[in-house]
Amino acid sequence: MLFFSQPACSQQGNLYAVVNADNKISSLTQKDIAMIYLGKKISMDGYSRIYPVDYSIKHPNRQKFILEILHKSESQYNSYWARRIFNGKGTPPTIIDDQNNYLDVIENNLNAIGYIYKKINIGNKKIKLIPVIMEDMEKK
Repeated sequence: MLFFSQPACSQQGNLYAVVNADNKISSLTQKDIAMIYLGKKISMDGYSRIYPVDYSIKHPNRQKFILEILHKSESQYNSYWARRIFNGKGTPPTIIDDQNNYLDVIENNLNAIGYIYKKINIGNKKIKLIPVIMEDMEKK
């Protein structure tokens, strides 16, 4: 069972989703991952909650992701989540301070999802990297 379908006209960029090796996700688009990190897609299969994890505020992966994938500045992203929290509409992704812990959290949680901008050697970690299919998206 695929979680997301792959559009016919798409390109794969250098962004990878990182999930637990037993997670059923096999394909993600830029829109899919943006919806997850904006709290607009909270379920993977209709009942299991997605657990997005993020880098620390100053990490270059986070800054690039917020700008290029979410089309926001850091302050816009923080304001966005402040409003959602105030209105009872969700919880922002959990911030993990270092990359080793970041991957460990994903490895130890079936529903965790993260991202990385280059393919890495995962060694014997029980995670998988899924290339994110990049789409032409208008800034919102």
